[in-house]
Amino acid sequence: MTLLRNDRPTAEPTAHSAGSADRGIPDATVARLPLYLRALNALADDGVATCSSGELADATGVNPAKLRKDLSHLGSYGTRGVGYEVQYLSYQIARELGQTHTWDVVIVGAGNLGTALSTYQGFGTRGISIAAVLDDDPAR
Repeated sequence: MTLLRNDRPTAEPTAHSAGSADRGIPDATVARLPLYLRALNALADDGVATCSSGELADATGVNPAKLRKDLSHLGSYGTRGVGYEVQYLSYQIARELGQTHTWDVVIVGAGNLGTALSTYQGFGTRGISIAAVLDDDPAR
């Protein structure tokens, strides 16, 4: 059985594909977006509604000016003197990274690792849906 083929359809554009290339987002900026997203998600979990570029920069270890420049590539999401709305900016970065789409995945191998992955609840909150678990051992 062939599970993966080279002629499979392409997925929705992500930050590394045509969408970001059209927008002219530098690779270094794209590489920092997941860092910003993790920090924003942590702030949201703590109940923070808005944050300044300085606060977000401190949380990520990035220079505040670089952070503002990076975010300017995505659009105008901050308000001078107020900062960024955490939920909205988090969504915009997730959208740019292709994380607002649900991705169906297949786990090949139902051993210890495959079973652990298939029961992990954290995938659902990140847009990953386990479509199937395959194994060559019929007992699994």
